[in-house]
Amino acid sequence: MVFKLALRNLYRHPRQTFTVGSLLMVGIALLFVGNSVFDGTEAGIEESFISSFTAHFSIRSRSDVEFSIFGDQTPVIGELFKMPTLAPYPDIRSAVETLPGVESVTSLVSGLALLEYGTYRAAAPLFGVEPDTYLRTFPGIQVKEGRFLRSGERGVVLPEGRIKQMEASIGQKVGVGAVIQFTVADGITFRIRSAPLVGIIQYPLRNDTLDSIVLVDPTTVRELYNYLIGGDSPAMAKSTSTAPMAVHAPATSSGSSSIDALFEEAEPDRQVAAKGVEREAIEQELSEALRAPRPAVDEGAWNFLLVRKDPHTPVTALKRSLEQTVQDRQWEVEVLNWRQTAGTSALFLYWMRTIFNIGFLVVAVASLIILMDTLIMSVLERVREIGTLRALGASEAVIRKLFLTETTLLAAGAGLLGVGFGIGITLYLQQHPFRLENPFLIQLFGGSALLPRITMSRTILSWLTAIGMGLLGWIYPVRIALRVQPRIAMERRF
Repeated sequence: MVFKLALRNLYRHPRQTFTVGSLLMVGIALLFVGNSVFDGTEAGIEESFISSFTAHFSIRSRSDVEFSIFGDQTPVIGELFKMPTLAPYPDIRSAVETLPGVESVTSLVSGLALLEYGTYRAAAPLFGVEPDTYLRTFPGIQVKEGRFLRSGERGVVLPEGRIKQMEASIGQKVGVGAVIQFTVADGITFRIRSAPLVGIIQYPLRNDTLDSIVLVDPTTVRELYNYLIGGDSPAMAKSTSTAPMAVHAPATSSGSSSIDALFEEAEPDRQVAAKGVEREAIEQELSEALRAPRPAVDEGAWNFLLVRKDPHTPVTALKRSLEQTVQDRQWEVEVLNWRQTAGTSALFLYWMRTIFNIGFLVVAVASLIILMDTLIMSVLERVREIGTLRALGASEAVIRKLFLTETTLLAAGAGLLGVGFGIGITLYLQQHPFRLENPFLIQLFGGSALLPRITMSRTILSWLTAIGMGLLGWIYPVRIALRVQPRIAMERRF
């Protein structure tokens, strides 16, 4: 009875039904389309990042400084941030590789350097990679020219986007074999290394983040960032023992030494001046200096362990296994998901989506106020009808149930139409994607085209949101309806 009466009331009041229904339908359609766009871009970025450079999880050392795979998230100008290395690395690597659900594991040493080639200069994140396992962990990478790094060699692999930037800057083609130079400033000192370009790669998604990455051999990054074995190592000891240095005060005319003699004008060495400069002797000294042993690089220094799961293992299950392993072994490391591994480069979209939903919430509150005003006017226009029902014996529960049934039917129907309208717009955008030209928007949305994504969870959530807004909007009007006295309603003239 109540259901039939609610349908009759909706039919008998077309103006109120159309006004409230249209408001809900448009709001839900906009919400659905907006979140579908974010769902599509986020899914695309997640898949691209995981298959390109973050993997599903990463393991890093605990630190007071928040850092990602690209370095310090709050950099201090003028200071070189050196990421902490994993310890005990062999034990961590062995334990992770044997966990069920792990498909591939690779290690990474990371840093930031100035890349130079000809007149081209730009800051570049350096990823010192493990050649034997890197491509297996990141199947999204395609080698377009040359080859990938080999174990034990010095070399550089650049993305196609970086190559195009370099060619546009210097006005000539950059091909395999070009020598790329890297510089790191550490206080008042500089460390410079160079390596040949061995390959050019392409990522599944073009954006500034992926185009900036430079893959190099791990030894180059370790030397640039001074990941050396302790000073008591044999190599260090041998290096320092071959070149002893001592400072002696010059002898005075009386044969004694004094500090004041350091500031006296030196007598010219007429014997050496008469002989001249011997080129062979200088070349011999330079040759010996070049052959002198360098400080030994710590070949076990890695900043991150990147973990790719197999397709059949849930993400949450593998994360629990990794965190449990770390906790049981009491290692000072932590497990990060793909978004935390990428750092700020993957947080833009997350915050944009949050801002969008906050904005929609503000609009929803305003719409709810308008909705309540419309419903209140509807209740006032139906005072006589409500009074008649009360006079015929309808209780407050029946009146409340009647209005709630009307609201549910109206909100559910409007929400369903809004979702359908949103699905139609989304399908149209999938067939005719909106192209982006602004570099910031391309970076933000992970590509040059907006490709929305339709999911069942988003569809159901949008529909339930419509019903919730409708029910919330009817709370105050129902209270007004229950205050109507039958005698007053019957005496009212319209």
